[in-house]
Amino acid sequence: ESAKNLHQLIIYCCANPTLSSEALIVEILQVLFYSISLTNSEKFGFREQSRGKVFGRAQEVIESNRQNPVSVLELSLKVGVSERNLRYIFQNQVGISPKKYIRNFKLNLVRKKLKKEKNENIITLARDQGFWHSGQFARDYKRLFGELPSQTRSSLLQMP
Repeated sequence: ESAKNLHQLIIYCCANPTLSSEALIVEILQVLFYSISLTNSEKFGFREQSRGKVFGRAQEVIESNRQNPVSVLELSLKVGVSERNLRYIFQNQVGISPKKYIRNFKLNLVRKKLKKEKNENIITLARDQGFWHSGQFARDYKRLFGELPSQTRSSLLQMP
């Protein structure tokens, strides 16, 4: 099965001259890692992983990496499914992509810290979670919570 997938990937890459060498390497590595994870899972007797279990493991990985947020590729490798399957599972379980889920998780961490650490700089809190573009961070924050981070901070300062 994995040899067949790799063969199909090579045919696809040869037929697609616009694919960069970096993208090609990433695609090949994903297929290889995915096939290795399937082989290992078959050895341990769990061929068909339930979507709920994969999603639960993904949540554990995201939560245990609060200080160093994971990318979707890293997450897929750590839970043993392809990025495509991971996107499908997240869409099925929570209705959003893993990338959006990770971003929302990080935004929630910033919000909790904003509420707890009233003297900490907002930009510092955002950068601690991997948000490097302050304008994009503020837009994403407002889209999720309905207010800017500065509004969250000022509403807390007004409380007795």
